[in-house]
Amino acid sequence: MPELGRQLPDSDLLLALRARYVFGFAFGRRLWHAALGAKRGV
Repeated sequence: MPELGRQLPDSDLLLALRARYVFGFAFGRRLWHAALGAKRGV
């Protein structure tokens, strides 16, 4: 069936979602800490 061939395996999909979530969380946290540091400095 062609539909199955186009689908990503669950493991690959979960891996991609987890990587995106972890990256977004780390990036947002860094921005949050930078903003807090700037507020404390002023």
